Order: sequence, then structure tokens, then C-alpha cells
Amino acid sequence: SDVCSSDLDEERAIEENKGIAENKEDLKTDKAAEEIKRVEAGEKANQEALDKLNEQMADVMKEALKNKDFPNDTLQEWSKIADALQKQASPKMNDAAQQMAQAAQSQQSDQRSENLDKAMQSQQQALDAMRQAASKMKTTNENLFARNFYNRLRLAASVEQQISDGLKKLAKATVGLKPSEIGAGEKKSFDEVAGKQDSNVKDVDGIQNDMTAFLRRMPNDKYQKVVGEMEEKRTVPELG
Repeated sequence: SDVCSSDLDEERAIEENKGIAENKEDLKTDKAAEEIKRVEAGEKANQEALDKLNEQMADVMKEALKNKDFPNDTLQEWSKIADALQKQASPKMNDAAQQMAQAAQSQQSDQRSENLDKAMQSQQQALDAMRQAASKMKTTNENLFARNFYNRLRLAASVEQQISDGLKKLAKATVGLKPSEIGAGEKKSFDEVAGKQDSNVKDVDGIQNDMTAFLRRMPNDKYQKVVGEMEEKRTVPELG
């Protein structure tokens, strides 16, 4: 996710700062000041990217609110994640950028080192907030996918029940009749049931394929078990 990409950028920035701070001999040189300015520019870019991500999340939530079927608890969770990024990660990134600017301007090696240490602490706090947000986002999205699969499977099962009931009624109405004796109405009903069955086979096949694709991205024992059972029981071939 974009949060994961932001925290990797932040991790890289911390490592760069650490490298500058550990090189005590060069710390007071102009070269070190230039290096610090470069990392500071990267920190500002990271913060801008994170703020942009927050704006995108706000847009997504606005759209989701228009959909009455969208789970309210997922929206609340997304809102908390966006809030944490805005109030915890972004301000700390801003602090880090300012502390790096002070480090670059410092003429004294000790002062520069102190400012860099503060910057790294701020960066670490921002990184921790982003990692926490990424972890929550992953769990929330997994739950959302799980609910989506559950609803689709429940609907497919309901349709299959309707098809089964329809076939039972047709079997009762046509029992003992030769094909030539079956009326036009019953023939039409048979065709409709067959059409519904084909459509439901495709739907269940689609659910199975989507779950398999989802598991490749986010391995999960519970969902893997469902897909395994569907394959073992040959759910789709049996429906056909």
C-alpha cells in the first residue's frame, strides 16, 4: 500500500541521517551540511506524499459514504487511520525537517550532532505511526474482502437454493411425461432454470478465482481453507 511505501522512504531517510551523524570527522564540514539539506528535502517530499495520501483517503471515504451498502465500521476504521497519519506521522515529519534545517545551519559539530539526533527521533516516531497505520489498514481491508466474499458466497448459495426449488417443482409437474408431452410453459421454465444455473456457475467460479488471487497477495489460513474446500468438493464442476 501507499502507507507501506511512505514508511520505506522514511526508513531510508533515517538510515541516511544515521550515516551522516556517525561520520564524526566530516560532521562539521560543508559537505555534511549539503548532505543534511538533501535528506531534509527528501523528508519534506515524504511529508507531502503522506499528506497527499491523506487527501486521497478522504476522497475515497467521501465516495464510500454515498454507498449505503459500504460497512460503517470499515469507514470508521479508515477515518481513525487517516486521523493518526495526520496528527501523529505528518507533524513528526515536519519536526524532523526543521531539526535537519537547524543541523545544516549549525557551525558546531556537537550542535549539528544533537539536532540530527532529534531529527532521527522525530523520524522514528513518524515511522512508528505509519507502520501502525499500515498494519491497521491491512487488517481492515482483509476484513472488508472477507465480508465481500461471504456476501457473494451467501448470495450464490441462495440462488442455488432457488434453482433447486424450481427444479423440484418442474420435476413434480412433468413426472412420467415424454419430452413431446411437456408443455411450452414447462419447457420455457426448464430453459430459464438452466440459464440461471450457468450464470451461478460463472459467479461461483469468479468468487473462487478472486479468493485465490486475493490469497496470493495476502496469505491467510482461514480463506485458504475455504478455497481448499471449494476445490476439494469441486464446487464449480458440481454446480455445472
